[in-house]
Amino acid sequence: MKQPAKVLTIDARGPHPEPLSGHLRMGGQNPQGRTIDVNSRYLLLDDRPWLGVMGEFHFSRYPEKYWDDELLKMKAGGVEIVSTYVFWIHHEEIQGQFDWTGQRNLRRFVELIGRRGLFALIRCGPWAHGECRNGGLPDWILTQCQVRSNDPVYLDHVRRFYGEIAQQLDGLLWKDGGPVIGIQLENEYWAHGEGRGEAHILTLKRIAQEVGLDVPLYTATGWGPVRLPQDEVLPVYGGYPDGFWDREIEGYREEYKVHYFFQHERNDHTIGDDLRAERRVIDNVDRSRYPYLTCEMGGGMHASYHRRPRLSADDIAAMAWVTVGSGGNLQGYYMYHGGSNPEGKLITLQESQATGYPNDMPIVNYDMQAPLREFGQSNRSYHILRSLHLFLHDFGHDLAPLVSLLPPDGPTRLSDLTSVRWAVRADERHGYLFVNNYQRFAALGEKPDVQFKIELADGPLLIPETGTITIPSGAYFLWPFNMDLGGVLLRYATAEPLCHLKDQDGRPVYVFFAAHGIEAELNFDTQNVSAISCTSGVAEKAEKRWIVRDLEPGTGCVIRVESKEGKTITLLVLTHEQALQAWKGEFAGLERLVLSRDDLLFDDGRLRVRTRAENETELLVFPRIGSPLCAAQTSEAGESLTTSSVGKRRQRDECQGDHCQGDHRQGKFCHEAASSLLAEETSGVFSRYRLVWKPKTASVTCRQVREPKQPPPVTLGPAKVAQIPPEEAYKAAGVWEVELPKDAFGGLSDIYLRFHYVGDIARLYLGGRLVADEFYIGNPWEVGLKRFAPQVLQQPLQLHILPLQKGAPIYLAQEAWPDFRGGRSVARLDRIEVILEREFTLEPAEPA
Repeated sequence: MKQPAKVLTIDARGPHPEPLSGHLRMGGQNPQGRTIDVNSRYLLLDDRPWLGVMGEFHFSRYPEKYWDDELLKMKAGGVEIVSTYVFWIHHEEIQGQFDWTGQRNLRRFVELIGRRGLFALIRCGPWAHGECRNGGLPDWILTQCQVRSNDPVYLDHVRRFYGEIAQQLDGLLWKDGGPVIGIQLENEYWAHGEGRGEAHILTLKRIAQEVGLDVPLYTATGWGPVRLPQDEVLPVYGGYPDGFWDREIEGYREEYKVHYFFQHERNDHTIGDDLRAERRVIDNVDRSRYPYLTCEMGGGMHASYHRRPRLSADDIAAMAWVTVGSGGNLQGYYMYHGGSNPEGKLITLQESQATGYPNDMPIVNYDMQAPLREFGQSNRSYHILRSLHLFLHDFGHDLAPLVSLLPPDGPTRLSDLTSVRWAVRADERHGYLFVNNYQRFAALGEKPDVQFKIELADGPLLIPETGTITIPSGAYFLWPFNMDLGGVLLRYATAEPLCHLKDQDGRPVYVFFAAHGIEAELNFDTQNVSAISCTSGVAEKAEKRWIVRDLEPGTGCVIRVESKEGKTITLLVLTHEQALQAWKGEFAGLERLVLSRDDLLFDDGRLRVRTRAENETELLVFPRIGSPLCAAQTSEAGESLTTSSVGKRRQRDECQGDHCQGDHRQGKFCHEAASSLLAEETSGVFSRYRLVWKPKTASVTCRQVREPKQPPPVTLGPAKVAQIPPEEAYKAAGVWEVELPKDAFGGLSDIYLRFHYVGDIARLYLGGRLVADEFYIGNPWEVGLKRFAPQVLQQPLQLHILPLQKGAPIYLAQEAWPDFRGGRSVARLDRIEVILEREFTLEPAEPA
């Protein structure tokens, strides 16, 4: 290896201050004796440091019959806390008429959260924002009082609303043994003056407690010019790769670049600045008293009519690694799961300029380009983030107490594209090294000949000490140093820790991966090691260390360390691609690591596989199961399910619960369930199972029934940005009818239509009712259909595309602007891609 051009150094010798404790008016114990607490640096769960993962999912924006499956997806993605807004207008649109039924049933949603072993944090406003009409406040309250203040009339209404929430959550709070561990009060609250500011937040907390919303944690958003009552609420922070709320329609604001630099400034200067008079940020928060917790790290970004950012998975994921490296101790995403606005009783429920707000939003769509999309489909960001979340779940207790340290010669300007961006979370002896070489809209070149030096209490540590590395362009990762692996000291690894579990015999297994193709080198202290062996590569013993190098990562790349105490510690080193296919959960009686390109749901000991593959897929399981699996699929009569094994096939006479694609008791479509045995093969130390089935062809009938016309010019609205066209303008939309075969859902868990189109606004109607819409951002538009069955099999869908006008005063990514082919506007449907999704449920085969 070459000698480094420069050794990059961080001094972690300390001493580092101990966190403050006992000053925050928080914490609580449930009837089972479990505790939640917080100090100035981190949360504690059962007296153990806790670095949790929180994901936002709005129950009232998703059909209730699918909540349970979506919560399982979130859990499989590594989410531990489900946060949700309770939009007042969704529940009391008409004064005095509360609606907690159907997809507005908060109690049912929280019950499911608890059933799935998750925690809940309820963001109960009263003002929530969330791109909801009036920020979630009902229309009627706006004329009766001074909202968002200590106006007695307003507070009486708030007490009634909070009381309704308390009734919904009765018996479900942490103190009752339930999953609700926190309440967020208000949102983006920047009002100052008498009866406002910290006085109002304190009043809301008092009312919440008086009506019974007594929880261990109370939070309030900490960005912007906030005034929060000291030690009464935890400020929570966020940051996004871009903002639909920006007034600019040319390019990208410099301030967003800060999220790709390691830093210790928590207060984001961009979130919600369309709602305040000036961008200058002054607050009263003493950050030394609170941990760095987030609730709105951008899991994606919505599109407003005037500004339509298009994000990549790396835009989102790189920020997550940077946030943790910068000291983040609660990884909260907004949104983690997209959704669709419910239908209002009187009005539509989206934010708009017509209601005095600064942006026009889609009537239905709240997809947010989130890790889990509007119709439950997974984004690439879901899989990348899961690899970080698995690490946080298994090693977060070790990471949370560690302070974030930055290099003294690190980048100081947002325009710096050449300096290595890195940080360390450490105490005086051990920690984790974080690197980010990715930035949205900027190609950060590879960084060659890099070597890191971390000054520790017992001397400096070079990583790697055998030479240098090249940091690839676009890479972001974390490496451990002086990591305790069950009594064996790993001095460092140039591989990223993914998770740990136990093998069939209960011995510890630590899983790593070679991030971004960087050569994996593991350096062990010899003090408690008697021998090291590896299935690939070389293990060399030097004076005070063992070095394992030249590895070939994969399912068979195993390192076994024998301690002087006679213990065996196993390390498994995967490829980066395999790490993005890694899932961990309870299956076949043990906690197991499963590698699969499909979406997996761990469901009460069963494994549910949802696949879009054409006719076959496979999954790898560790520890090995040692037996065949029984695979059940809901399939139409006569469709065969074949596998790589020749085994018995079971036909079931009636629908099998979760295997059924509809509720036959309600007259909805369902099909015969079939099952077959999957033979166990091997791949390295994993069991390998193949699923093979008869491919199903799919097509839709599409015909154009109206040609598009030139629409009226786009005008500026009251907020001085482009205003969504009035309803009369949709007479200029092109219209296509799309019809499905009557048996389209046979053997399928869902059908997605992917519309490859060009236009300004796309709307989808069924039976004359608007069921989905989108502002064009340059990507194909994907719509899931199962929620519209059986009606979608009986009536055609109507797709309306309003023409996009040349020179319209909107922001689109430069590459998203179409060729207008000499015209003034364009509305075009190029093709419809039909994507079929199947579900298989896997269980260990019953003994013969």
